[in-house]
Amino acid sequence: MTPQDALQRAQTRLSGEGFEFLPNAASGNFLAAARRSRFEISKFGNFEVFFVFVRLERPDIPTVQSYSANAFQYALKNKKFGLPCGFFEAVCCYPVALVEWADPGLVAFLRNETPPKHWSAFEMPVVWNVAQDELYCLEKTPIWGAAYYSSFRKQAYAMLGRGAEGMARGASA
Repeated sequence: MTPQDALQRAQTRLSGEGFEFLPNAASGNFLAAARRSRFEISKFGNFEVFFVFVRLERPDIPTVQSYSANAFQYALKNKKFGLPCGFFEAVCCYPVALVEWADPGLVAFLRNETPPKHWSAFEMPVVWNVAQDELYCLEKTPIWGAAYYSSFRKQAYAMLGRGAEGMARGASA
């Protein structure tokens, strides 16, 4: 699969789940950015989910961390609801890096290191190895936010992976 094929699959799935694509993604040097904003009782208020895509030629830990932080800031700046996070408002950002190769050290880092903590906001970096059609993201469940991380993984695999097969293969690879 090519990066363009992967992005097209993600756009189709995200659109089908009610995400809107933001017209200003290129201003942040992103390929695309999608947002879904709605009230969710399980999140105790408004919950906004962002998928922000970039293509990385040579992904390494500092590059992915930097991209993830930039995508997270982009998400905060593009919230639909004006409330600050924590006041009946929460944000989850999936910074998605499309790559054709991922170093085993980067994969281990993504699977085992908890992303930066934010007040009532979550940053869930995902590296999508499009050549293998595999996703790499946090596989463990941290104590802080434990109630949410399992559903974040499921959503990443549902929107980007190969369905149930992609979830099983991506989680065990």
